[in-house]
Amino acid sequence: MRILHTSDWHIGRTFHGLNTVAQFLEYADFLIETIERHSVDVLLVSGDVFDRAVPPLDALEAYESTMARVLNTGAVAVLTSGNHDSHQRLGVGRRLMESSGLFIRTSLSDIERPVLLGADDDRTAVYGIPYLEPALVSGQLDTARTHSAVLRAAMERIRAHRAAHCPKHRAIVMAHGFIAGAEPSDSERSIEIGGVGRAEADLFTWADYAALGHLHRPQTITPNVRYSGSPLPYSFSEAGTDKIMWLYDTHSGIIDPIQIPEFLPISSLTGKVADLLAQAPDQQDRWIEVQLTDTTVPHGALDSLRRAFPQLLSVRWTNLVQASSHPRRRADAIDDAELFAQFCRTTVGRSPSEAERTLFANAMQWAQEQTQ
Repeated sequence: MRILHTSDWHIGRTFHGLNTVAQFLEYADFLIETIERHSVDVLLVSGDVFDRAVPPLDALEAYESTMARVLNTGAVAVLTSGNHDSHQRLGVGRRLMESSGLFIRTSLSDIERPVLLGADDDRTAVYGIPYLEPALVSGQLDTARTHSAVLRAAMERIRAHRAAHCPKHRAIVMAHGFIAGAEPSDSERSIEIGGVGRAEADLFTWADYAALGHLHRPQTITPNVRYSGSPLPYSFSEAGTDKIMWLYDTHSGIIDPIQIPEFLPISSLTGKVADLLAQAPDQQDRWIEVQLTDTTVPHGALDSLRRAFPQLLSVRWTNLVQASSHPRRRADAIDDAELFAQFCRTTVGRSPSEAERTLFANAMQWAQEQTQ
């Protein structure tokens, strides 16, 4: 049996204002090609199917079309809810869908409903653990109100269920969380406070394979405990990171990475404005973040950067020095108009026009009137 491990689709996510549904659909095409090329029997999506609890319409349509295509290949799909998903909404009608080969696990009661697959000497039980919010489920699990304790209690239930009902099946566990030893990126929503969101990898040592989600970089924690990462980058900290899916052959035990093409090509460039402008010809088809190290803002810098990089999404000044021949004045000693002028010179490299000064003055007057 061949099992394809994915996670963190985040359908409907925006990337610095860019709607990524079109790029997700390109990934979906590649996903279907991969399932067909490698004769995949089971697709796993380990949480964060959507990016928000109430997905926009184009995200819902992308999800529906993708899952219909997956099922049309003859593969079975097992999905769990993540911390971005609404487990109630994602789980609506889940039992009705199982006859079509789509299995969705979104509630605590689902963890003891494994998807039983295969026959004879190649039988597999897929246990899907949705994201479990400790504040909501710790009482039902009779455990401490931490992610580690909740996940450990869920795994104990699963282990007992397997021993009682399907001891000869291989055990695959899907989970969505932060496992100690893994490295986050800038695009995950934090689920921890002071480290209590982290769980230990030894929770999964008895399982044949743990298909993890939540972190967006692919990682191998132990040989049988892995993050697939997200199919698209969702922060510039992921620039240069290969995106993959894991293909697990239950018969041979071999786990191979499947490289995902760059459907959302990004680059994070660091340097002075003049140096970065020289790199522009090689970056025309990429979405760009620039981190500028100039100590002052060159005249017309942002306009030059926008012309040179048509897909510029983010500009950061990391090394600006406030140059002045006059003694530094306290901010509260500077009037609003001068503060606005300083802001314009720092951010766009020029003083505001008369029309902009007038607009700012009118806005300040309106704001003052509202507070009176």
